Amino acid sequence: DTEIPPSPAASPRASAESEARPSADAAAEHYPTLSALSPILLTTSMDERFAFGVQVLLDGLARRLASQAQP
Repeated sequence: DTEIPPSPAASPRASAESEARPSADAAAEHYPTLSALSPILLTTSMDERFAFGVQVLLDGLARRLASQAQP
């Protein structure tokens, strides 16, 4: 039993709907709170996103360490 079963075929309706709408519109339906950030997310590079994520992580870590250091 080493064969991988074939993946189910996509329905023609689903593929037609996905081609009809841009991915940004579909994402806005699923994540309405992020739709305001879509222009920023589309124009920033992966390096800038990574640097922002690391900065957020380090800021949160610094706050946690500072709050634990206070008696």
